[in-house]
Amino acid sequence: MLGLLWQYWWVSVGAMVLGGMVSSEKVLLLGYAFLIFVAVITVTWLVWSVVNWVLSVACIFVITHSADTLGRLATRLLGFVSA
Repeated sequence: MLGLLWQYWWVSVGAMVLGGMVSSEKVLLLGYAFLIFVAVITVTWLVWSVVNWVLSVACIFVITHSADTLGRLATRLLGFVSA
């Protein structure tokens, strides 16, 4: 859990740096900086939610088909892609 918090902290720092790159010393674009920060944090949260969901569902496939996690995920994802 601590590793996840560190990763989220680094993404937050990166989002702040990207947001800060929008403004210059003469023209402060705080609205754009805030929008970039919120966008990066939101996309990060969505990607992490999808990864968490996929890994949570993988255990169901492992138990029902007695296969390893990555093997079942690959089979299932390739089945979705080819359909």
